[in-house]
Amino acid sequence: MQDTSYDKKLLAAITDSAVEFSAGRGWPDGIQTLLENLGRVTGSSLTWLSQTIENDTYQVVRDLRFEWASESRYSQLSNKQFHMYKTSLLDDYYGAIVAERAQGKWHKLIVANAPEGAMREDWLAQGVKSMLTIPIMVDGQWWGTLGFDDHIREHDWSTGEVNIMRIASCMIAAAVLREQLASNQKRFGIIEKITGSGAWEIDYVKRQSWLSDTLLESLGVRQYAASRGMKSVIKLIHPEDRGRLFKLARECVAGNQENFRMDLRLKGEGDVYYWFDVLSNIALDGDGELLGLSGIAVDIRSKKKIEISLREIARTDSLTGLSNRRHLDETLAKEFDRAHRYAQPLGLLLLDIDHFKLLNDTYGHSRGDQVLRALGRLLKDHFRDVDHPCRFGGEEFAVVLPGTGLAAAMETAERLRRRIESSNFSGLPMTMSIGVSALPEINVTDADKLLIATDRALYEAKRGGRNRVCLAHEGHLVAFNAL
Repeated sequence: MQDTSYDKKLLAAITDSAVEFSAGRGWPDGIQTLLENLGRVTGSSLTWLSQTIENDTYQVVRDLRFEWASESRYSQLSNKQFHMYKTSLLDDYYGAIVAERAQGKWHKLIVANAPEGAMREDWLAQGVKSMLTIPIMVDGQWWGTLGFDDHIREHDWSTGEVNIMRIASCMIAAAVLREQLASNQKRFGIIEKITGSGAWEIDYVKRQSWLSDTLLESLGVRQYAASRGMKSVIKLIHPEDRGRLFKLARECVAGNQENFRMDLRLKGEGDVYYWFDVLSNIALDGDGELLGLSGIAVDIRSKKKIEISLREIARTDSLTGLSNRRHLDETLAKEFDRAHRYAQPLGLLLLDIDHFKLLNDTYGHSRGDQVLRALGRLLKDHFRDVDHPCRFGGEEFAVVLPGTGLAAAMETAERLRRRIESSNFSGLPMTMSIGVSALPEINVTDADKLLIATDRALYEAKRGGRNRVCLAHEGHLVAFNAL
């Protein structure tokens, strides 16, 4: 019958180490303390921990990482032959032991009772009389071995002792796993900082989400916990981008695609939104149902600023500072579709400077450019923020007026005409002819036809004596409805 005081000491050694491990001192100091405590209580000559580096059909390569020796003569850690040492598996007995260790099975043996062979001779040469080995399994893989060598006794390890040592091996495995995770987090943290990215995860099943510290820091919201409810993270996404994100995710699920990529805005401190390039992986269950999303978000706010700036340059007339013809075409098409979809009015003005060629010929192109710049400033000042004044080309300008019907557009145009007539442009008087059209009064099917109707109204204003406003009418429609 085994001594109960011995069992208590053994359990106390395990308990003390468990407390140390739970306090975050598992690797490496906690391992060393555990080996020493177990060695002293069990009376072993040498307790050791080796890591499996390579294991194939012919040999196993191991590295002795930790040890505790009751006497210095039993120590192996200082011996170079036990670092990255290779052992042949051609010995059938030892080959079978290694194969079972790889499956998580423990072994005890009295060396004198071991079958004749190279390994028995090796153990006898080391002076080992008995041994217990417990494999360390990390994520189902044989990471290494916890060993107890006795040079004094032929100790037959009891079932109770073995079970306690198996608990120790599980503690070591957990410490190894935590160390690996910490190392991986450190490496990924370096990658995150170099690439300006952060990791994230959304769990649809648990309705939870997680953002890495780097991502939280880039948003300026480091005070928030990394793990949180799913809805709270979704609220960080710009309202205009949420729908695009989930629509793209649904399309990928339907198309059995595992990855997608998109730019979206995330809310940072002070409700400021920042642009990120989001790379996503989709997790599905066996039935193809969405389990969650995960990936990295790359901070592209600098790139996006440049991109937006270049886009603005591409859509801006450099002389007047107004939007250019390209932006006019895009805006008119978008506003036309919106007006049709929601049955809203839409006004359009086309303006032409009267006798501008004569002004250029008389005063020179430099003065003509001054007039155009001054007119650009006036148009910016005259219209609402929701309106879109543009330089149409040369001395022609256009203004898109969302939510403005024909009567209001006509009134706006007349106010503008009078203001221009009474203004001074670089010391020169100037007048403009203006064509006006609007939905729904002008019944057209696309933005191009609305533009044509307005252009013909402008032509009538110029032909009728200039410095006047002319309204598009049904006669204009007859002229181009056949196109």
